[in-house]
Amino acid sequence: MDYHATAGTGDRITGMPRSCSVVVALILLACSSPLAQARSSFDEARYPDAVAEYQALRPQLPRLARSELFEYALYRGLSHLALGDSVPAQHWLTLAKRLSEQSPGLATSDQEGRLLAAWGSMGLMPGD
Repeated sequence: MDYHATAGTGDRITGMPRSCSVVVALILLACSSPLAQARSSFDEARYPDAVAEYQALRPQLPRLARSELFEYALYRGLSHLALGDSVPAQHWLTLAKRLSEQSPGLATSDQEGRLLAAWGSMGLMPGD
């Protein structure tokens, strides 16, 4: 038997980093936004999935930070718009627009551009 502290399978030297990486992964998972999965579906153009995931998150809305609520409204609205569901798209995009107007700097320039483009595609003027 070799009792030296080497990098062999199952020894303490390699076991510690593995367990630490598992702990770090669990912490990062716990800290991720509740919107992450729905946003991922949106980014992957899986709009029906995104809408369903955003709908499932609706009970959590009162607990979201203002920035998360803005993101929720924006991407839920954009998801509905991508599916041609204009009524819910307008509802959620209007909420996103109001949040953005009430809190300057809330939206990134990319988000602001998406919001204005969606607003225009629905036939609304930027100031409406």
